[in-house]
Amino acid sequence: MFPKLFLPSHRADLLSTPAALKVMFVSQVIFVVMFLPLMTKRSKAGLGRFLVSSAAEYIIWLGVLLPLYIVAGVLADATVIDVIRCLLYLTGIVIFAWTLGLWAQLNQISMTVVAFISSLIVVALPVIYYFFIEFSVRGIAPKWLIRISPVNHILNLAYSGGTSWYPEPIWTLLIWLLSATAAVLVYLPFGSMNHHKENLPDD
Repeated sequence: MFPKLFLPSHRADLLSTPAALKVMFVSQVIFVVMFLPLMTKRSKAGLGRFLVSSAAEYIIWLGVLLPLYIVAGVLADATVIDVIRCLLYLTGIVIFAWTLGLWAQLNQISMTVVAFISSLIVVALPVIYYFFIEFSVRGIAPKWLIRISPVNHILNLAYSGGTSWYPEPIWTLLIWLLSATAAVLVYLPFGSMNHHKENLPDD
């Protein structure tokens, strides 16, 4: 953590900066995609109240984790801009995970499908990436594959000394927001039908 205190000056700079920020955001992306959809509980009051309560919970979550962001940023020699860039991308992933959570509550089949989709995003995409690294002729993976994989892309975003406060390219954030919007629009008729059934009196 502090090599200059213990190593000669000509060797201290050889050590790389600890990847504290990268590790923190990768672990959060994995948690959000894998577990947040299964933990989401829609309020019976409706979709609007669900969105408001979910946003409030996310803000509280960020507030609780603020000390960890500060520590991770200091250890990684990162700036506020670097943390904001990663948080914007993480927010897009969280919004997408919320929409998966809506679908997971419909029935057992939809919950299974959501768990499968989450596994593809968190596990399959990085595995495909590493297959390219190991077995492709050039030993590199396509850029589009890295950018559509949240685990891989957040690694690239959590660098130190950046000047951009938003994820680059910007479409890597927009695809999750557009996917969340599309998932909600498709969900609305199914969700209202399921909500109506729950409110029917028992015979």
